[in-house]
Amino acid sequence: RPPTVHRPSGANPSPVVVPDMMVSPFWVALIAAGLSSVAGLDPRFFDGPVEPFAVCQAKYSAPCSQTNIRQVLRKTKTDFEAQATTTDVETLLSKINAGTFDNGADGFGFGPLVVKFNDGQILADAENPLLAGASLDNVMSFKSSGCAMNSLVPTQCYQSNMTIIQQDLLLRWQAAATSGDGIISWVWTRSDAPVIGGMKMPDKRVGFVQKATTASGEVLLASSFADVPLPLPQPTCSA
Repeated sequence: RPPTVHRPSGANPSPVVVPDMMVSPFWVALIAAGLSSVAGLDPRFFDGPVEPFAVCQAKYSAPCSQTNIRQVLRKTKTDFEAQATTTDVETLLSKINAGTFDNGADGFGFGPLVVKFNDGQILADAENPLLAGASLDNVMSFKSSGCAMNSLVPTQCYQSNMTIIQQDLLLRWQAAATSGDGIISWVWTRSDAPVIGGMKMPDKRVGFVQKATTASGEVLLASSFADVPLPLPQPTCSA
C-alpha cells in the first residue's frame, strides 16, 4: 500500500499519494549517484562517448582556454616579480625558451611570451623559442633581414614563418596591460600550425596580457589560444 503524506493542520486534509519509486532505496541511491557524477564532471568534456580532448590545448577555443591564459600569467608574473637579481630573471627566461618553465597551465601551448615593455624585444617565447632576441617590430613587418618581398630568404626572415603584418601591436599590448582588462586579439603562428606551401599558417589569437616589473626592468607577459572552435564529435550541431 503506497505511503501517505498529510498536509499541515488547517490545510486540505486529503492525503497525497507518493509513488513507491520516489521513496524506494533503489531510486534514492540512483539519484544520489547521478548528482555525484554531475558534480564531478570536468568542464572540458562534453556529454557522449567521445572526449574531444583529454587535456586543454591552446590551438582550440574552449572554456579551459580562458582559464589557462589567466593561470599562466598569474603564475608567470608572480615568479618574475619574485626574482631578486637580473641573473635570476635570465634563468627564468632561459627555462621558458627551453620548455622547462612550470607555467601552471592545465594543458599545452599556453606560453608564456615575454617581451620588453618599452621596445618590444622578445625575451622568451615558449612556443617559438627561436624568436628570443628578435624585435617585435621586425617580426610584425617586412623589416628584418631577408624579408624583402622580391628577394625573400625564409631562413633569415622571422615574419614569413612566424606571423603576418600587423600595425602597432606593441602599443595595443601596452594599452591592454595598463588600462584595459588585459584581453586582446592578434594574429600569430603557433609552433604546431599547419604548413601550406612550405610556410606555417598564422591564426587569430585571443590573449591575456599583463605588465610585470622585474629586477631587469618592465616586461609584457602574454598567454593566448587560437580562436578556433573546439571540434565536436556530433555530425551536426544546431543552436
